[in-house]
Amino acid sequence: MRAFIFLSTILAAAVFAEKNPKVHIYDTLDLAIDGVTNLAAASPETTSFYVLVQNDLFGISKFKAENPSGTGSPDGKLAAISASWVQHKITKHEVTMGEWKPASCVFLNEYGAMPISIAITPSSSYRIVPVQDFNSELGAVAALYTGPGTAGADAKSGIWTFNLPAYTLGQVWLQTLLATQNQQFRQCFRKFRGGANIECGEWSKDVLGDVPVNNAVSYGWRTLYDKLDLDSCGGDAWTSKKT
Repeated sequence: MRAFIFLSTILAAAVFAEKNPKVHIYDTLDLAIDGVTNLAAASPETTSFYVLVQNDLFGISKFKAENPSGTGSPDGKLAAISASWVQHKITKHEVTMGEWKPASCVFLNEYGAMPISIAITPSSSYRIVPVQDFNSELGAVAALYTGPGTAGADAKSGIWTFNLPAYTLGQVWLQTLLATQNQQFRQCFRKFRGGANIECGEWSKDVLGDVPVNNAVSYGWRTLYDKLDLDSCGGDAWTSKKT
């Protein structure tokens, strides 16, 4: 009896969807900040943006533009004379397999000598613990340029049937592909609009983080006692039915 059965892995082709953050393309960082200033003026509640400058993808967060003098165009879109923001970049990107994690409680064959089948509807997902200073949304945007689409928590739904041999326990585990990245960030400031007058601090050290790849979850079934996690139920909700 195989203690672990690999069930399935489904990879989805990456496509841009309307729900994905929009990436704005500019020739220089100065022009990018001009454009972001206009976007922020049109939508003051938005402080995060994504720009592509000469094939380099950057995240802009905590963007703030000010116009102390009150001068400029009547609509205010061209009036900002100073701006500050945090700039993010990706220094390394790769796709790796995540660790196997428990995705159900442990099931017991209550019928003793009779093998049984268990039908399970998973609503579990592979969640990533947030990492301080790691921009997970930028990670998801970058993944769209390099191949797989990503999500904050990748989920797989459906009904799976597992065989539980006589006198055994069983548990569902899951694994997913991860977009693993190193990111850096720095504080930037521009005193006035127009010209190359952007000043930035030093780039931070690399911040390592992961983002799950969409539709790339694998489920496995474990029956060996020493391979089970008796203290974990894994996901949000699992239902079982003996058939």
